[in-house]
Amino acid sequence: MAGQRTHYTKAEAAVASKVSEATIQRDHREGRLPGASYGENGVLLIPVADLVAAGRLGVEELTSGAAELALAGRVGEDLAALRAELAAARARAEALAEEVSWLRGVVASGGLR
Repeated sequence: MAGQRTHYTKAEAAVASKVSEATIQRDHREGRLPGASYGENGVLLIPVADLVAAGRLGVEELTSGAAELALAGRVGEDLAALRAELAAARARAEALAEEVSWLRGVVASGGLR
C-alpha cells in the first residue's frame, strides 16, 4: 500500500466508504473510530485502519484503488460546481459594475428628473 494515505477527513471518509458524513460522525461519537482525532485546523482526521476495522472500508477497495477513485470523482464534481459558481459570480459582478457606471452617469448629470 505504498503511497496510499493513512488518514481521511470526515468528508473524504464518507465518500470513500459510500456513507454520509453523519454516519462517519456517528461512528466517531460512538467510539467505532478510536484513532480519529482533530487536526490543528479543527478537521476530524480518521485513520484508514479505523474505517477498515469498523467495516466501512474493505481491504479490497484499498488495494484496488477504488476509494481513491471515489475521492477523485468527488473532487472533480466539486471543481465543476465551483467553476459554475465562479462564472455566475463573475457575471453578477459585471452586471453590478455596469449598474454602478450608469448610476455615476446619473449623478454626474444632476440626477433623475
